[in-house]
Amino acid sequence: MCDGHRGPVSHATSAPTARFDQARRAVGRLVAVLLERDLDLAIAESLTGGLASYLVVDQPDSGKVHLGAVVAYESAVKQRVLGVGDGPVVTGRCAQEMAVGVQRLIGAHCALAFTGVAGPATQEGCPVGTVFIAARAGDRASVLARRYGGEPDDVRAQAVIDGAELLCSLVAVASPVA
Repeated sequence: MCDGHRGPVSHATSAPTARFDQARRAVGRLVAVLLERDLDLAIAESLTGGLASYLVVDQPDSGKVHLGAVVAYESAVKQRVLGVGDGPVVTGRCAQEMAVGVQRLIGAHCALAFTGVAGPATQEGCPVGTVFIAARAGDRASVLARRYGGEPDDVRAQAVIDGAELLCSLVAVASPVA
């Protein structure tokens, strides 16, 4: 079961390098917003394998906002380290639990979490490109379900872009959480 996500597939139309450049710019905007609001960040990653955290630390002044990250690729690690419940991990529920877990573990104001299937094969009955992203700013939370086309690197980069934009939007509408 794929958490009911049946939305349209977003097809990557650019080369992986261009997609990574887009991800770097999106993360740069996120870091700027967090710096402006004096907020910090923790990240839980599965299918992105550390890409989101890498792109954050690649930004100027990232040390003022990025407290840490957990790459929990295997289900048991998600459960043991982040407190994810039993059951499928390619779900919005899992992304939410990962975000709550990393926010609590690291003690950050904000959190991002990524889970899904980058490829090359399906997982838990979910097709390649199925991604769930959770963002938290204080107690405010949002979850995004997406299905991307393209190679695994395209899927990962697009997930990071959408995650950065999701958290930017959540922080922008949230009252101060610091």
